[in-house]
Amino acid sequence: MSGVAWVMRVLEVNTENGAAWSDDPMWIAGFDVDEFDGRGSVEYTFDVRTAYRFATIDDLFDAWTMQSQVKPRRTDGLPNKPLTAITIAAEQVHDERYDQR
Repeated sequence: MSGVAWVMRVLEVNTENGAAWSDDPMWIAGFDVDEFDGRGSVEYTFDVRTAYRFATIDDLFDAWTMQSQVKPRRTDGLPNKPLTAITIAAEQVHDERYDQR
C-alpha cells in the first residue's frame, strides 16, 4: 500500500492590505505561530516536494488552527490562530515514509 501524507496548498493569503494569491501553485513549507509576537511567520514553496508534511488530515487541521502561545488572544478577544489568515486546501501526496511494508 502506498503511503500518503497531507500538505497545505495555499489558495489565498489575507493580509492587512487585503487578500493576495499566486497564479502558480504554492504550499506551506514551514510555520511558527509564535513568531513576531504571535502574528506568526510562514515559509512558502512553489515545489510540493518541499511542502511541510502531515501524517493525517487531523494533524494538518490541528496545525492550521493552532493558537499562539505568545499572544493567545487577538485585540478583539477572539483566539489568535495566525495560520487561519491563509485559505488552504488539504492535499494528499505520496510519501514513502508512510509506506506500509
